Amino acid sequence: MPFGDFAGYVDFFLLQDAVNPDGSVIYTPFADFTTSPLPTSVSNYRDYLQACMTFVAARGNRIAVWATQQRLA
Repeated sequence: MPFGDFAGYVDFFLLQDAVNPDGSVIYTPFADFTTSPLPTSVSNYRDYLQACMTFVAARGNRIAVWATQQRLA
């Protein structure tokens, strides 16, 4: 396994904002693949959209910090 484990994968791709400290995924809009992956209401869509925007902003900040530390920015 190239990354050793899931934590290594998360660290390599800077995905810490998508998981809890124990490594479990923070937001999954479906229940064990038994429900539709598509939002079933406007409210569900808004929740999903907010979660996506929060993740993208946090990951963007994490990438910016990493790039600065690597002297890429």
